[in-house]
Amino acid sequence: MKNTRLIFFGSLFLLALAGGTIGFHLVEGLGLFDSFYFTIITMGTVGYGDIHPWTVPGKIISIALVFAGIGTFVGVVETVAESVLAVKEEKTKREKRNMIRGIFFSDVGLDLLARVVPADPDSPELYGKLDVAASWDRKRFKAAERLLDGHAFALNAARVDLAGMRAMLREKSDLLLRLLENPSIGEHEIFSDTLRAIYHLRDELMNRPEDLSGLPESDLKHLSGDMTRVYGLISRQWLAYALYLKESYPYLFYLAVRTNPFNPAASVIVEN
Repeated sequence: MKNTRLIFFGSLFLLALAGGTIGFHLVEGLGLFDSFYFTIITMGTVGYGDIHPWTVPGKIISIALVFAGIGTFVGVVETVAESVLAVKEEKTKREKRNMIRGIFFSDVGLDLLARVVPADPDSPELYGKLDVAASWDRKRFKAAERLLDGHAFALNAARVDLAGMRAMLREKSDLLLRLLENPSIGEHEIFSDTLRAIYHLRDELMNRPEDLSGLPESDLKHLSGDMTRVYGLISRQWLAYALYLKESYPYLFYLAVRTNPFNPAASVIVEN
């Protein structure tokens, strides 16, 4: 929308500039450069007085250029200012969203991934290919993103510590709710979808009997679908957040590398 307005006002400005230059050249007999110069100072309402119209048509053109100049100039400046402010506002919102992602992964996301990745029968295909390191560039991150997009996320709930996951999600319920309510998170963003999927999984587990060991196969299959959804969403969010940390906060990125849930050998302990 803003680009359209900028093009519109910019086009009107150039049209008025060209029309004024040609008009003064024809009706006032000015040279092309003097006509261009006079058009510029007229549209800018400067009025040095070194050149002025002598003919009635020239005066009419001058009047039209004053109105055209003010209108188009204000329109262009206003549109550019709005665009600059919009970019700054979006950058601020993006920083806030990434701060929220950081809180999420520190308190919930990494724990969830650590619980579900081993339950993925195809997780060995991801090991070694998602060993994010300082040497990774955007091209390598893009390749990892394509790997996740093509990965067949599938979990077997029977291989997950359901009681432990339920206890963790119950403990983090308030945090998840506050994250969902945060105005910095867009209504239809992938991250908000991730939080909703996790909160739904929490509700599913919370409404099950206290003893989860006797759940029938059909119910385990249902829970497997809910966990698979969460698994796929969090994995992509984690990779995107790791890229953000690498480019913005190297010291936080170093910790993310040492807690990489897709690297079985990862350790938070710095050994060398």
